[in-house]
Amino acid sequence: MKHLCTWLLFALLVTPASAQNFDKAVAATSRGDYVAALQEWRLLAAEGHKLAQRNLGELYLAGLGVERNYLEAALWYRRAADQGDPNAQQKLGLMYRAGLGVPRNYTEAAAWYRGAAEQGAAQAQYDLGRMYAQGQGVPKDFGEAAKWARLSADQGLATAQFTLGRLYADGVGVPQDIDEAANWYHRAADQGHTKAQTKLGALYVKGSGVPQDLVTAYMWFDIAATQGSPNAGSGREFVAARLSDDQTSKARSLVQAWIERHSN
Repeated sequence: MKHLCTWLLFALLVTPASAQNFDKAVAATSRGDYVAALQEWRLLAAEGHKLAQRNLGELYLAGLGVERNYLEAALWYRRAADQGDPNAQQKLGLMYRAGLGVPRNYTEAAAWYRGAAEQGAAQAQYDLGRMYAQGQGVPKDFGEAAKWARLSADQGLATAQFTLGRLYADGVGVPQDIDEAANWYHRAADQGHTKAQTKLGALYVKGSGVPQDLVTAYMWFDIAATQGSPNAGSGREFVAARLSDDQTSKARSLVQAWIERHSN
């Protein structure tokens, strides 16, 4: 689980006993013994350590080492969030947005997302931008949506990069700029985002924001189709009918090279 084994807040564990419990919790988590990890995180969480509180929330949310319990997950996320932990704040925002363990409340969700977003949490920045785009818990404001999507995208979150690409493609919240759209689609596509790969393939077919290149279009469509995108499959068939044998061979070589580059 992401963030579960981080040493970021080790400095908060001020007693030797706490340090030992922390070591045990990390070791148990690393070997997949979530029952033991739960016990150790619980001891630390009871002492007020926010990393342990957040990790306890993670275990309850995922049902690892314990039966899944959204109420308990929300309780421990809130304790960590109240101490300023950005990852716990983002998760608490998610729970308020979905109504998991707490009543659904978009205003609360947006507030917790904002707390994490202002600390630089990329996922929370994306989530807050989405709230602005949909007018949930905050006034609908596509300018704010684009602002938060960009902050998240700049940190490398593929979903935010794809979203920012769509905003530029449609001229929503930002001036319409197909070159910028292609740029952000490319960044997301290179991280394996199938919708971005499909959009990028379409741009290469049209020569919109990128040079027209059916070989490269085939490459992106094929990569996305292999991951299950039906639209990409249709795009690949469209392009394949227009390629020579040599072009098809080159396109398949590009696909294989991309796969090998991203499997390391």
